[in-house]
Amino acid sequence: MDPLTRMNDGRPAIILDERMTSWRWSRGYAENVAHATVLAVVNDRAAGRIYNVAEPEALSMTEWIKAIGRATGWRGETVPLPHDQLPAHLQTPNHWDQDWVVDRREFVRNCATERTSQSRNRCVARWSGG
Repeated sequence: MDPLTRMNDGRPAIILDERMTSWRWSRGYAENVAHATVLAVVNDRAAGRIYNVAEPEALSMTEWIKAIGRATGWRGETVPLPHDQLPAHLQTPNHWDQDWVVDRREFVRNCATERTSQSRNRCVARWSGG
């Protein structure tokens, strides 16, 4: 599901599986992830450790779409539908009842501060071309 393509197509609404609207997963802007990797490589406290690197807060799918919409000037809405009412091309076998959220506190504690990455608004704007 690519909300940016739908926004660029000028669609007034983006249809979502209603189970997907509140689903959250950790995202990371490529430049922020690259920066975090460098911080881990040059920091002795990071040696031999594995870190999860992501934004401080995982947005729901609806919140993510709205963030992209703000960055691009899209004024549409998300429309949740029950799975069995979705068009066939939007139906997925995914199980949306379990979020995929990583805990990044150990990385921040050992390698970085909350201020070592670009803001979500800036990242979304750069990614979306907004």
